[in-house]
Amino acid sequence: MREYLPQYVLQSLSSLHRDLAADLAELVTVRGQKRCYVAPRGSAKTTWVSKAYPLYCALEGVEPLTLLLAETGEQARAYLDSIKDEIEGNPAIARDYPAAAGKGPVWQAHRIRLRNGSEIRARGSGGRILGSTARNRRPTLVVVDDGNERGDAYSPTKRQRKLDWMIKDVLPVGEPGTNFVVAGTPIHREAIVCDLRRAGWRTRSYRALARFPERLDLWVEWEKLLCNLADPRRADTARAFYEGQRAEMSRGSEVLWPDRLTLYDIMAYRAQYGEAAYRSEYTDDPGAAEGAEWPPEYFDRPGFWFDQWPEDLVLKVQSLDPSKGVGDNPGDFQAHVMGGLHTDGIVYLDADMRREPNYIERCLDVAAVFRPQIVVAESNNTMGLIMPEMMRQVEERRATNRSIEIVYEEVNHHLPKLARMRGLTGYLSRGQIRVRNTPGGRLLVEQMRDVPNGQHDDGPDAAATVVRRIEEAMA
Repeated sequence: MREYLPQYVLQSLSSLHRDLAADLAELVTVRGQKRCYVAPRGSAKTTWVSKAYPLYCALEGVEPLTLLLAETGEQARAYLDSIKDEIEGNPAIARDYPAAAGKGPVWQAHRIRLRNGSEIRARGSGGRILGSTARNRRPTLVVVDDGNERGDAYSPTKRQRKLDWMIKDVLPVGEPGTNFVVAGTPIHREAIVCDLRRAGWRTRSYRALARFPERLDLWVEWEKLLCNLADPRRADTARAFYEGQRAEMSRGSEVLWPDRLTLYDIMAYRAQYGEAAYRSEYTDDPGAAEGAEWPPEYFDRPGFWFDQWPEDLVLKVQSLDPSKGVGDNPGDFQAHVMGGLHTDGIVYLDADMRREPNYIERCLDVAAVFRPQIVVAESNNTMGLIMPEMMRQVEERRATNRSIEIVYEEVNHHLPKLARMRGLTGYLSRGQIRVRNTPGGRLLVEQMRDVPNGQHDDGPDAAATVVRRIEEAMA
């Protein structure tokens, strides 16, 4: 790598890279192997597995036909483009591999044949690969890079389709001595890299944080500072806290690749995005698929419920989920969720859950009492009808001496609903959410307890919208 691809080795090597260097060199002479590498996102596994190794095998002529597979055909072709660039323009390769360097006889977006006869083909997951041959040879090396996308975490159908493709199409594509190399991040426990922890496969797993620091009590205090939305300098406050006792807060920790991702970076990601996101992106264990999204103890803490809105709220936001989305149930509630950010960083929530046609009037009634600085409504599948009706009713109230001043916004969601609701995870885990002890507040918590298996989740989705808008306003 350092000799031929120095642009990819600008930092020290991690244990993952050292293992890959040793393992992949061994595969040149040992045939019929199945290797799987489960590693965090951003650990340069693609650089080693999908760019450097296929390039090396093609230049050496040890793999007559390499099949390079990625989550999409576009990604696979991008990896192949990187390989082509090196073959055509790398002076060190031209010097040491004169029989292979330069543009080959076949030089397409998805397929290349080098001047020495080695061939590489790029395909996306789910694409047709059975029957792939080159001069009567089936693929001798198959590389699968992150066969799952993030969206697969929310779709059992997509996950099963990818697993079927891997087992029924990819594994039979080779010949008796074919080597298989799979690398990926475990976005779900049913992801391809997790399923391959079975007989016949040699799996190596890596975590961004191999060992947690000993003084987690200090990190708990730090996390409260980092996530205090009421502090406009919260990032600086948290950093100063860490720097003041850096040695103690780092004691006992072991980081996979500190030159790329430091202990502070990892802990900040975990604090800001929650345990589920951290486990999926930075560990080899994404957690269980079944059961509630949030443990019961999140809702059973002392002080979780409150009766009266506290004073000194820095910002108040109200959200409306009209429950008009494609995936909504006919019996879903219209969720009006009110949220207030306190100076101590706690987010206070209340809800008004209704099933009624005139939810816009209800939204204005709630706002007239709550007096939020911002009202935000989900606009998905509402055909743009909420805003004009909202403005009409606001003008009508002004004309009848019931004037109300609001800043109204709309949001069109693109992420899956569960992904949106997971924005609450960090706040719940840190005890930074309080819910008002009202019928609507209690119903909101009932729905939160049942995510993702409950019949209704409009309340938690609207609550996540409130929290996200508070984050944006306080950024």
